[in-house]
Amino acid sequence: MLQMLMLTGQRHSDVSCAPWSEFNVGKREWIIAPGRFKSNTHHLVPLTDTVIALLERLPRFERSDFLFAIGGRKVHRGIDGRVKDRLDVRMERTLRALGRRRGEDPSRVKLQPFVVHDLRRSLRTYLPKLKVQSEIAEAVIGHGKRGIERHYNLYEYADEKRDALEKWATRLREITTPSPPNVRPAALVTARPTYGVLNAPASFPGG
Repeated sequence: MLQMLMLTGQRHSDVSCAPWSEFNVGKREWIIAPGRFKSNTHHLVPLTDTVIALLERLPRFERSDFLFAIGGRKVHRGIDGRVKDRLDVRMERTLRALGRRRGEDPSRVKLQPFVVHDLRRSLRTYLPKLKVQSEIAEAVIGHGKRGIERHYNLYEYADEKRDALEKWATRLREITTPSPPNVRPAALVTARPTYGVLNAPASFPGG
């Protein structure tokens, strides 16, 4: 769930309560239904290769249409405080292991406080750094058009949103699976994502 939140930039509830019926992997699209979306309109989220790989790893339950369920019956309402606390402990352990690799004192390494919504905020903040126009960045996270735009601009920016999310996925791969010093960073742009690219921290010592 955290990976999907990070990769798509959508709202916590939109991801945690997402049903399989909203996804069309063949068309590489996720269309959040009006009844679930904040502005009561449908919202198109293009699916990148990394998100599709994530979806393919998820279990499917006969008695539930939800991506994230408990025992295949009850929809998972999101990442509660207990889950977040366990995540914080694991992340700090990983950061200390990385610090130890760099020769730092691991006891001085601290995880900066964050909330789940910061994942969405990070995507929105970083897209302009990737040369994505603000209008497209707003469309990616599903902020509704305002004023006269709301009535006259019906364009969904599907191709532009897909390009923005691909750039974001590439940037995340650069962070989680950096290339060796002797490999040019440009190689990451053309490399196809592999299963579990965002699971990299779990393989670190103590992570």
